[in-house]
Amino acid sequence: MGGGGFLGLGPAPSAPTPPDYRGAAQETAQGNLQAAQAATAANRVNQVTPYGNLNYTQSGTDSQGNPTWTATTSLSDVGQKLLNNQNNASLGLGSAINAQLGMVQDTMGRGFNPNIPQTQTSLGSNYVTDPNYAGGMQGWDKANEILQARLQPQMQQQRDAQAARLANQGIVQGTKAYENAMRTFNQGQNDLTTNSQLAGQQIGQNLFTQGLQGGQFTNQALINQGNFGNTAQQQAFNQELTKYNLPLNTLSALRTGAQVQNPSFVNSAQQATTGGADILGANQMGYNAQMGDFNAKNAAQQNFNSGLMGLGGAGIMAASDVRMKENIKQIHWLPNGLPVYEYEYKPEFKDHPLAGHGKFVGVMAQEVQALIPDAVVTLENGYLAVDYGKINA
Repeated sequence: MGGGGFLGLGPAPSAPTPPDYRGAAQETAQGNLQAAQAATAANRVNQVTPYGNLNYTQSGTDSQGNPTWTATTSLSDVGQKLLNNQNNASLGLGSAINAQLGMVQDTMGRGFNPNIPQTQTSLGSNYVTDPNYAGGMQGWDKANEILQARLQPQMQQQRDAQAARLANQGIVQGTKAYENAMRTFNQGQNDLTTNSQLAGQQIGQNLFTQGLQGGQFTNQALINQGNFGNTAQQQAFNQELTKYNLPLNTLSALRTGAQVQNPSFVNSAQQATTGGADILGANQMGYNAQMGDFNAKNAAQQNFNSGLMGLGGAGIMAASDVRMKENIKQIHWLPNGLPVYEYEYKPEFKDHPLAGHGKFVGVMAQEVQALIPDAVVTLENGYLAVDYGKINA
């Protein structure tokens, strides 16, 4: 049995105990939960700004035992005063808006009436007569009276026809359309009067010129009076429109106001949620390693036993006397209970036919003699040898 001999495991090894998978899974889940809670706590970053602060506090736990948090925003002293003033102003504005709303409803209910009383403009017979001028116009007046006596019936007839025509058209007295129509009509009447005045030129060119100038002055006065009336009418219209819009504009102004802005907070860097220790995976890997070691030892044991069986089958006889060996170290056991050793032969026995050089694995003859006496023989030099075929039987 030389050249390093046979190496084995002795007795068959025991398989490792399977891990507690349920317990390992629960422990892993608990580790993940603790990691999530730690990440949540790390993400609760308090922030402080010139306008206000954001603070996190742990306020308790939920039904599952997880921590619950409260985020509190507090304004700066100036910001809090502004907010208080804004709230008080909002209350006051609410009351003012409700009051103004009633005025708006009343104004909208009445509607806007753009009809403004019109300025009545008519000369009629209100001529300003200069006493000094009247004396010089007596001859012209007499001639004019004669002509007017002939024109008046015709003019009256035309005036009655004009009034009837306007009435048939639905244009009643006092309206703007009526005034415009009558103004045009009166101008025609004035033309007739002027023609009668022209007929009195035989009285005197001077009297005619004076009369013509008086008629032109009267017409200019009529024009000026009409322009003044239009301007006053437009001003009155604008005043009515302003009064109509005033409640609406007031309500809109009351509803508009600056609001207190909350402080702006930055987005803090978020702590990622990390998984806890993989207890389940670690147990599985450890168990797999133990099973691998078990399988390797079991295979080695089988190889060792096969080797010893092979020695026995081959009728191998080996010098196994403890007195011939050194550097002895027990390493395993045989299934029959005999210890197995690793050893070397002493220098003086290395060249013995039943010994050799190098390390060997085997049994001690003295221990085999006590358990299986017929497996031990005595050599011619008085040392003991072992028949391996008998110890494996």
